[in-house]
Amino acid sequence: MTCKQHTVFQWLQYNFHLMTNNKRLHKITTITSTTFLSAILLTSTILMTMPTADAYEPKPQMWFSSKNSKDVGTFLASETYEGYAWEGKINVMIYAPGWNVDSQKIDTIGTTEDTAIGVYVRQNTPGSSGAVQSLSPCGFAETGIDTGVFYGRIKLSGTDLDANGDGVGEMGFGKSSCANMSEGTSKPSHREAAKLESSQSGALTVWWQYDRENDNVISKSATYTMTEAEVEFSQEYYDADERVLINLTDKDMNGKPKDKAQVFARVYSDSDRVGVKVLFDKKLNPQIVYLTTTEESSSQDLFVQPGDTIYAEYDDYLMPEFGSDGIKYDIGACRSSTNCDPSDHKTILATAIINHPDQWLR
Repeated sequence: MTCKQHTVFQWLQYNFHLMTNNKRLHKITTITSTTFLSAILLTSTILMTMPTADAYEPKPQMWFSSKNSKDVGTFLASETYEGYAWEGKINVMIYAPGWNVDSQKIDTIGTTEDTAIGVYVRQNTPGSSGAVQSLSPCGFAETGIDTGVFYGRIKLSGTDLDANGDGVGEMGFGKSSCANMSEGTSKPSHREAAKLESSQSGALTVWWQYDRENDNVISKSATYTMTEAEVEFSQEYYDADERVLINLTDKDMNGKPKDKAQVFARVYSDSDRVGVKVLFDKKLNPQIVYLTTTEESSSQDLFVQPGDTIYAEYDDYLMPEFGSDGIKYDIGACRSSTNCDPSDHKTILATAIINHPDQWLR
């Protein structure tokens, strides 16, 4: 090949290479353009079919908790729907961001008949006053400014009955109301949104008709019951000159002021079968009895002898429908403080031993 021929060959090779690259570039450009246009068309289709942010509204949600807290995490950590006390409190939280109308103030929900929050209680006790009771509207307030979370506390108020077997009806229980958000009232919903009468056992339901036109309602239910009390000594064995600590657990009477019902246990020994009456305070804090071998029983002093068994008896008049012994317990009712049907009761018993110096020989 001559020098001239070689130069022509190189020129042809270069132009062929350039043409090939141009074709590839054109092909790539065509593919890229097609892909880009397809993406635009797909995105447009999605945007056309997807609701706008203004149109999207999360469905309200409702939870119950035994914890009285406006913090969602703390509240949900104690979420529960069973085992509430007959005169207990059920805390209710509603997540409803669509009802966060004013970001500069605390909003309310459930205060009108059109979008009412309601509560009803079903009593399991036959013949109880108001087998089914219902209240609405009962308003809930927002937990804070611009949260979209609303909160209310429902109280079970019990019913009038003889709570301790003294023959006198405790008339401070019962009553129902739902006026926390009414004009002229100031009680916030986190303290009391509603109060309904309750009996031995049953269930409570809270509902919110947030969209009356489409009949959209959310609701939750929880059960409640009276519970069996427990009484115990702090030790199994005591010396004859020791002080004795008596523990009482009664979920149904804890927190009740003495003007509603006096809470007491009878403490006695083998040497003194009459013994002493031990009164418990509102919080049912443990009570002390002092043992003595020289003085008669009186007030907080209990006469004992070495080797005696000592006893603590507590009569529980607020029993669940069936006790731990399998026996069915019926609850009475009062029409006035002097006109009461007696309730069945169970005597809860605890025992302990007074040490004897010659016990190892006996």
